[in-house]
Amino acid sequence: MKSHRYNDCLVTGKALLENDFLSTLAFIQNLNHISQYEPKLKTARPEASNDKQGYYYAEGKFIGISWSGKFSYQLTTKGFHSEMIEGPLKHHMSGGFVITEEDIHHATITHYEKYALPMATRWLNCIIKPYLFFAMKKELRNIAKNLNCRLTRLYVTLHAKNKSLAQNL
Repeated sequence: MKSHRYNDCLVTGKALLENDFLSTLAFIQNLNHISQYEPKLKTARPEASNDKQGYYYAEGKFIGISWSGKFSYQLTTKGFHSEMIEGPLKHHMSGGFVITEEDIHHATITHYEKYALPMATRWLNCIIKPYLFFAMKKELRNIAKNLNCRLTRLYVTLHAKNKSLAQNL
């Protein structure tokens, strides 16, 4: 992602769940679940190319604006990574998950989303950045809810042009 002419934004979230590593990983890697926890998605249709990668077609709303796109994804040993390859942020939006085993009953989910928004959107930063920050919190809470487990720690950070907004809950 080139970023010299873009309004860059990176949002990261970390959640400690009272849930085991394997079931947390299985849930995250099953992309049929993504629209159940990602608040910016209305629908997602995954199509696997093989057991480690594929595509998913998605529709949703971003700050109230309808969008649709196609994402490529790669499953990793601890989660997955995806990138928009068709749609309004083609090659300028990526994200993913890394699941870490803490002990037999706890797993940490680290989630990241990177956006290279057009510079013309800078005047919307006061809307876009808080939206992304709170969407990340909601997404991690939705994962815990879908896994029917307790979220014991949640930390979200938004990085944009040497400025950070962080909240530890």
